[in-house]
Amino acid sequence: MLKTKLTHPDISLHSRDQIEDLKALEAENERLKKKLVAELSLDKAMLESIIEVVEKDYGIEVK
Repeated sequence: MLKTKLTHPDISLHSRDQIEDLKALEAENERLKKKLVAELSLDKAMLESIIEVVEKDYGIEVK
């Protein structure tokens, strides 16, 4: 196994396996961030739709 020593601001990496693991974690983190943004955007759209119905159909102003 190739032994390398790379420095990262928070982590010292010593092997290809550790580098690959870090890259995999970074990719998973990015995927989860995108999923979270998509879910929050959907939640916001649903809430705006509910507010619109409540204000229109029930005459209740929602702030």
